[in-house]
Amino acid sequence: MGRYVQGQRATSTRIMQLDKSCRLRHENVQNWRKNVMLCTTCEDYCEVDTEQQCSCCGSHVKRIDTKNKTIKKFNTAVEETMPLIRAWRATKPKIRIVIPIEIGVAIRNVDLKWIDLFIKTDPDEHVNFINHVKKNTEIVALRGF
Repeated sequence: MGRYVQGQRATSTRIMQLDKSCRLRHENVQNWRKNVMLCTTCEDYCEVDTEQQCSCCGSHVKRIDTKNKTIKKFNTAVEETMPLIRAWRATKPKIRIVIPIEIGVAIRNVDLKWIDLFIKTDPDEHVNFINHVKKNTEIVALRGF
């Protein structure tokens, strides 16, 4: 376990952890009563306070840019495949698992490892990461207009 320090009275009397390790206080994405965001340190969805501090590890959580449609598609793919990603991380099978995601006008087969790397990348780098995925994945179909 890490070292703890008492939080400031103005924000609350919560206990913050100094070494930023995960305390496994994860939340469901669809919890509408709490402010839940994706923490890159914990690599899971956690409750955040008004200063966007993760309640699990205490690190700052950056808000994800939701204006880009492709980023929204990747975020929904992450939400839908999170149990599969956890199982994939534990076993690392030799078979290739692909998920069709619409990127621009094309539907592409994106490997599960790319979605796992999308979780680990900084939210500021998501657009560059998606451009890299476009170059390294195959097109399955084109979107009809």
